[in-house]
Amino acid sequence: MSFDSTTGELQPSMGGLATALASVKPPPSHWVGALDGDGEGLHQGSTDYHPLGMSDPETAGHYAGISNGMMWPLYHGLGEFVPSLQDVQFWTSAAGKWWAQYGDVNQRFAAKLVQHAPSNSLVWVHDYQLQLVPAMLQSDRPDLTIGFFLHIPFPSYKHYARIPHHKELLTGLLANDVLGFQTPRDVDNFTTTLAQVLNPDAPLLVNNQAVRLQDGDIYVGGRQLRVDAYPISIDFAKYNALGRNKEVHAKAQEIRDRVKNRKIVAGIERLDYTKGISERLSALELLLEKREFDPRENVMYLSFAVPREGVEAAQKYKAHLLDRIAKINKKYAVVDPKTGSRWQPIHDHWEDTPPELVPAVYLAADVMTITPLRDGMNLMAKEFVATRSDERGVLVLGEGAGAALEGVLKL
Repeated sequence: MSFDSTTGELQPSMGGLATALASVKPPPSHWVGALDGDGEGLHQGSTDYHPLGMSDPETAGHYAGISNGMMWPLYHGLGEFVPSLQDVQFWTSAAGKWWAQYGDVNQRFAAKLVQHAPSNSLVWVHDYQLQLVPAMLQSDRPDLTIGFFLHIPFPSYKHYARIPHHKELLTGLLANDVLGFQTPRDVDNFTTTLAQVLNPDAPLLVNNQAVRLQDGDIYVGGRQLRVDAYPISIDFAKYNALGRNKEVHAKAQEIRDRVKNRKIVAGIERLDYTKGISERLSALELLLEKREFDPRENVMYLSFAVPREGVEAAQKYKAHLLDRIAKINKKYAVVDPKTGSRWQPIHDHWEDTPPELVPAVYLAADVMTITPLRDGMNLMAKEFVATRSDERGVLVLGEGAGAALEGVLKL
């Protein structure tokens, strides 16, 4: 979350987690979240907010180092984006100071929850950055019922085992009462990984309670852990209403005018190598080479939202994409000999797409492309369908998205 000094209010972050929870109307509750900048706790609606600031070293180790430098690519099954074992400095940091900072941040979150959680209450912990919190909470507050939801995919054992201290991360998840994933595929990966880790000669312990796998069920001491897939979704009524809004339609027409009313193949992407953007450009190049995509009639409209600043791999990926887009536009642009008009096959937008403009892109698109290499769910697929109350437009959804497992037509 971030603090708006003008309004004096805390603003939620952008992303799948914030989108999914935006439609939830909670009873009186406490919210503990990382804060960008300065701010104090306050009460909004039925919620008391308790922001937790992070120092630069904590951000470097916990967020950029362990969470996004290691867990993010490996959880998405993209081991090639993690440095090789020959990079001694990376792996020494990952196993040492970064891991210590990851643990420290998790401990601070747990302490804040211990402080504010009422007796016998329900605590809901979200995502891979806080995977150690449940075990810490269970140790200090056994009266709490703890749930955890992983918004990104859970990987195969092959990738999971590459993470230093992966057993400690696993015990964090096993300390919950309810453990939720996006898809049955993630549930299968988790139980298979647990089976690989368990060793009868060296029991896996969660706060001194042994873990056992029996007939597909998971037990921690005398407690059974409930594990299942709970796919997140959106506020359908909200997006459906936006699809009928006159102002949104006007903004959609502005986008069409900007690309000279060509057919639009759209994509709104976070700047991340998991999203399959480079692969999509390769597909476009193939169509251009075969003359099946005429830039005078069609355009690929790419808007890069919510850049993952501060992550070195993301910055390298941005430079790679800029170079590829420039080369494709230079090679395949068509110039009208009479008017001098230049028709480029890609129109790229490199600023955060404001939330109010996203539905306009959905309405402007003739084809919406969502083709991640791997994704937990990808709520934009659901937003696009909900927004298109005109029942027009085509969604091309890659099999790597969790949403692709929810009753879509496979071609």
